[in-house]
Amino acid sequence: MDYDGVMQIYFAMFGATMTTSAEFFWGSKSIMMMPYMAIPMDPIGVFFTRIVGICFLLLTLGRVMWGTPKDTFVKQTMGFHVGTILPFIGAAMSDGKHMTPWVWMMQIGMNVAFAAWGSTQM
Repeated sequence: MDYDGVMQIYFAMFGATMTTSAEFFWGSKSIMMMPYMAIPMDPIGVFFTRIVGICFLLLTLGRVMWGTPKDTFVKQTMGFHVGTILPFIGAAMSDGKHMTPWVWMMQIGMNVAFAAWGSTQM
């Protein structure tokens, strides 16, 4: 599978889980065993994770069903992977009270790897 196909799965999966229940899938008692958040979310956190999930699903639907060209989708996902590195570093460098640093460190590594892979597709 190429970068385009992997990113369709990646963003659809995060979109579905964040829209449904980010806390269930990615919270402190995550069934995925990847607790991005160390504490339960308040209603504002729930709202914003659902909005991000919807955006991820719309990005994926653009590619899968609405005619977004492969080149455009690759650039969009590359923009996400590169553009979120600095905020993710902030989460990784936190004191662990609200965020789980090791998960964010792993996410940074994934972002760098995906950005490098995506750059070969442009």
